[in-house]
Amino acid sequence: MSAWNRGRVLCLCCFCLAALAPRAFGQAAPQVVASIVFRIEGPTSEKALREFTGLREGLTFPSAAALAEFLDKTRRTLLATEPFKDVEVLDEPGPLVDGKVEHEVTLVIVAGATLIPLPDVSYDSNQGLLLGFQLHFTDAFGTLSDWFYDNYVIENGDGAELGAAGWDIHVRAEDIFAAGLVWRVEFELQNEALDLWDRGTELASWKNDLLVATLDTKIPIGGLWYYELEPGFAAQFDTADMMGNGACPNDYSGPNYRQAIRLGEVEWKDDFRSGYEFRLEHFLQVEDGESGPALDNEISATARCYLPWAFLDYYARLRAQADFGRYPTDLGKYLRGIEDDSMPGKAAVFLNQTLGIDLGLPRRICDLQLHPFFDIGSELPPNRPWDARADIRLGAGLDIIAFTDLLPGLVFRCTYGLDLGSSDPFADPEILFDTSMSY
Repeated sequence: MSAWNRGRVLCLCCFCLAALAPRAFGQAAPQVVASIVFRIEGPTSEKALREFTGLREGLTFPSAAALAEFLDKTRRTLLATEPFKDVEVLDEPGPLVDGKVEHEVTLVIVAGATLIPLPDVSYDSNQGLLLGFQLHFTDAFGTLSDWFYDNYVIENGDGAELGAAGWDIHVRAEDIFAAGLVWRVEFELQNEALDLWDRGTELASWKNDLLVATLDTKIPIGGLWYYELEPGFAAQFDTADMMGNGACPNDYSGPNYRQAIRLGEVEWKDDFRSGYEFRLEHFLQVEDGESGPALDNEISATARCYLPWAFLDYYARLRAQADFGRYPTDLGKYLRGIEDDSMPGKAAVFLNQTLGIDLGLPRRICDLQLHPFFDIGSELPPNRPWDARADIRLGAGLDIIAFTDLLPGLVFRCTYGLDLGSSDPFADPEILFDTSMSY
């Protein structure tokens, strides 16, 4: 055989090997969503589903496994965020066209109730008995936007005789798709009372009315990175200094701005969460009051993770924050088992740890979970040096969570927490009970 013929044979062999290489080494052909079929029982629109899920014709994945994971995540997200009775995502692979496998994806939606009134009967040992009314308008007008109205009256506040100790009116609309982004609008008007205590000494006590209005969205900036912005307005008025020592904020009004950089993603897998998130946040409030303009600056850094395994889900949150405003805040709200008003300060660090345990009850009854927790944190007190024995706070207890199919999305929660640094932790436990459409 001549050198010319040998060269031709060698080239032919190389060409055949190149053609067979993807099959020989298991390289998968790209998978493309060629068509989408919607089967919807309810008001939800196709346009809203496309925007919410990101599902569109031409969407390409490197492998069938990657496509299957995307479709399964789509199903889980829809079930976790909307009170649908059922969601199915069906995949029908088709022929190989131009080196790509074409798929027909069918999205089956069975809507549940969209207008959901709920009596709001809650108890918080930090405040008292809360009686009110909630109205949830989910999938509003078929847009997958959620509208929420809530009002309540605190009927027994902090040892007071039965009677109104405060009230709150809250309106929120979220998951609003506009300009390629997802928005939330929120308005709240409340009458609140706040007492701050430090090692048994009352530092401040005041009552006031507070109005807050915000608009927020998040902007993807690549991968799992997001920039969040929230411009708003706040006004505090009719402030009454209950102690008369000048330690309470003055009336004020002015714009505010909250921004954050976020990395990571947390998603629902059945009734457990999975994933991680890091968040760096800055908040600025302009306070134009009787004593002149002032700025309330706050920065915080938060890391949280969720690690589900079988019937368990370990999750933790680490948070550090510093407030450069003029007045200390109630930091005990970040530690379960610790009274909210017993940790005044302007800087603090917290670690919350929880182990979720699914008891495995049949879902037709409820999904009952026990969440034992252990929290540790410390604040920088406003009027004295830091003391490790007094200012490192430990809390422990149990969350009981019940997801029920009586109404998709309805969650009951009860918390029993103990202050482990107290001489008698059982004498004054922190007890919470509430009913909501989210957890």
